Amino acid sequence: MRRLRELRWPVAAGLGGAVFLLVLGARSLGLLAPLEFGAYDWLLRNRFASEAPDSRLVLIQVRETDIARYGYPLPDALLAAAIRTLLDAGPAAVGIDIYRDRPVGEGRDALERTVLKDPRVVLIEKLGEAPEEVVAAPSFLPRQQIGFNDLVRDPDHVVRRGLLYAADRVSLSLQLADRYLRPRGAGVGPDPADPRLVRLGETSFPHFRGSDGSYVGADDAGYQYLLDYRGASVPFPGFSISQLLAGEVGAEAIRDRIVLLGTTAASVKDHCKTPAVRDRESYCVEVHAHAVSQLLRAGLEGQGPVRTLSDGAEAAWLLFWSLCGALLGMRLRSPAGLSAALLAELALVLGAGVLAFARGLWMPVVPPALAGCGAAAIAMAWSSREERAQRQLVMQLFARSVGRKVADRIWEQREEFMDGGRPRSQRLVLTVLMADLKGFAGAAAKMDPVLLMDWVNEYMGAMTRLVEEHGGAVDDYAGDGIKANFGVPVPRKDEEAISRDARNAIECAIAMSEAMQELNRRWEEEKRPTARLRIGIHTGPAVVGSLGSDERFKFTSVGDTVNTASRLESFEKDVFASEGPASICRILIGEDTFRRVKDLFAIQPLGEHPVPGKAEKIPIYRVHPDPSR
Repeated sequence: MRRLRELRWPVAAGLGGAVFLLVLGARSLGLLAPLEFGAYDWLLRNRFASEAPDSRLVLIQVRETDIARYGYPLPDALLAAAIRTLLDAGPAAVGIDIYRDRPVGEGRDALERTVLKDPRVVLIEKLGEAPEEVVAAPSFLPRQQIGFNDLVRDPDHVVRRGLLYAADRVSLSLQLADRYLRPRGAGVGPDPADPRLVRLGETSFPHFRGSDGSYVGADDAGYQYLLDYRGASVPFPGFSISQLLAGEVGAEAIRDRIVLLGTTAASVKDHCKTPAVRDRESYCVEVHAHAVSQLLRAGLEGQGPVRTLSDGAEAAWLLFWSLCGALLGMRLRSPAGLSAALLAELALVLGAGVLAFARGLWMPVVPPALAGCGAAAIAMAWSSREERAQRQLVMQLFARSVGRKVADRIWEQREEFMDGGRPRSQRLVLTVLMADLKGFAGAAAKMDPVLLMDWVNEYMGAMTRLVEEHGGAVDDYAGDGIKANFGVPVPRKDEEAISRDARNAIECAIAMSEAMQELNRRWEEEKRPTARLRIGIHTGPAVVGSLGSDERFKFTSVGDTVNTASRLESFEKDVFASEGPASICRILIGEDTFRRVKDLFAIQPLGEHPVPGKAEKIPIYRVHPDPSR
C-alpha cells in the first residue's frame, strides 16, 4: 500500500497537469467559448441588470405608430423640427441615431441650419467593414459633430464590446459623453501615466485585447472596451417623436440630459443581441445609451470597465483548480462522494467568479470548473483502479489463509499494515494455536488417496471455520496440522485485548474438540477412520510479516511463541495416545496464556517440564473441554 500512498501525490500532480493542458488547449482553440460566454452573460445579468437605468439619459423613439404617421425614413424637415424642440429644452447633448447621408424629402436646408448652429448635436456615420457597408455622415457637418454608430458583434452575434475610437474617428457614445463630462471637469483626455490610454475624469480605459477574458483571437481593432449594461432590465426613460412634436414632453424631462433619438420600430430591424437581456433583442439606440451611461459613470463616479486577468494569471487559476480536483479525486472512494465533491467544487468556482465579478473582475468560470471536475473524476478513476489491484493482491494473499473477514480488516487498515505490495513486518503480542490430527498416519496408509484428501479436507474445513468464527487467522496447513494466530494482523493496543485473544483461542480449541466429536460420530457411521486432536496454545511476543521471495510469499508469524505452541501441541504425544479414544482432544497451554484465562476455564496444572528448544523447564497446563473434569 505504500506504493499507492507514495504515488498518489505525484500522480495527482501529473493528472492535474495533463487536464490543465487539455483544457487550456481546448480553450486556446475556442472550443469552450460558447460555454464561457454563456457564463459571462449570466454573471453580467446577475450583477448589473437589476440596477435602475441612468436618469441622465432619455430616448426619443421612432416607433411603429410614428412610421405609420410620418413615413420612413423621416423627412429632413420633421427631423429638423424635432431637433429644434429638443434644443429649446436645454439638453446637455443630442445624438441622432438616424442616417442622413442624403436628403430625405423637404427641409434639408432647415436641418443643416439647425444642426450647425448648435455643437451639442451629433449625427452618425457608419464605417462598416466593407465599402458597400459604409454610410457617410451629412456632408455639411464638421468632424466634431460626427460619431460612428458601428457595434462590435461577437461570433454569436451578441454585442459585448463598445468602441471609443476607430482609426481617427470617434464613436457616437464618446462624443455625447464628452459633451456632458467636459463642463463638469471630467472630459476625455490621455492618461498622464500612459498617453496611449484614454481617461475620462480620473478613470482610465484599458485597451481590450483579442485574448482578454474568454476571447480567442478576437478582432481588437480600434479602441474597444467591455460593455457592462447596468440597469438593462429596466428601459431608459423614453418618448415617441410624435409626443415630442406634439409638445407632450416637458422641458424638465430633457434639460441637462443626454438625448438619443433613434428607431425602436421592429419593421426597421435596427436591433441586436446583448448579454444583458435574454428574452428579447435590444434596439441599437438602447445599446448606444448603455455605452454613454457607462462612460458617464467612469468619468463622474470612477467606475471603470470590467477588467480581465492576464493570460498568466488565468493559466495559474486554471492550474490551481486542476491540481485541486486531482488531489480531491485521490481522496474519494465512492461515486456519491465524487458527486458531492464536484458540486462543492462547482459552487466554489462559481462563487469565486461571482465575487470577483462583483468587484469588476471577469474571472473564468467554465475552464476551471471543467478542469477541476475532470481532474477529480480521472484521479478517482485512477485511484480506484489502483486500489482494486491492491485489494485483489491483498485478497489473493490473505483471503484463503486468514479468511475474508480478516482480509477485509487488513484492507481497511492497509496504510498501517501494508508496505508496498507486501505486509509490513511488525513485532506484536499474539496467541498461537497449533493443532495436529492424531490418527492421520494410520489413515493415510490404509485409505485411497482421493478419499484421504476428502477426509482431511473435511476436517480442515470444519476447524478453519471455527478459527475464523473465534477471531483467529489460519496461518498455515502442514499435512494434518493447522497453525492459527489470534491477535493479527493489527497489533493489540492493551492487555485486555491480548487477554481476549487468549480467551478466544481456548474457546476455539474447545469448539474444535466438540467438532471433532461430531466428525468422529459421522465418520464412524460412514465406516471411515476416526481421529483425535492435539492442541497447543501459547501467548507471547512474535514477529509477523511476509515470508518468502518477491514472487511467492505468505503472511506468517515466527518466533519463540510459535515454537512453544508447537512444542505444547507435541508434548508427550505418546502419553496422549495411551489415553485411548475416550480422550478426543487434548488442549495444553503455556504460562502466559494460563495467567490471562485462569479464572475462565477448567484448567489442570501439569507442572514444569522440559521441551525441545528450551534451556529451562516450562509450566504446562491442560484445559479440559468438559468442566466436570
